[in-house]
Amino acid sequence: MTPQTDLPAKFLSVRQVMAITSLSKPTIYKLMAAGSFPKPIRISPNRVAWSDATLAAWIAAKASEAA
Repeated sequence: MTPQTDLPAKFLSVRQVMAITSLSKPTIYKLMAAGSFPKPIRISPNRVAWSDATLAAWIAAKASEAA
């Protein structure tokens, strides 16, 4: 079996995403519903997480919009 190289380097919890983005949990979910924030990956039946690469790309896009 060949290992996949396109997997995210790290999964981030909602608390980590909140700390990185300085957004509240309700704001994150409102932005997701509006299609303006990356959706998480379900990693178990009761747990979701965000890819650090996906979040970094969202931050970079927001930074370029502000420039």
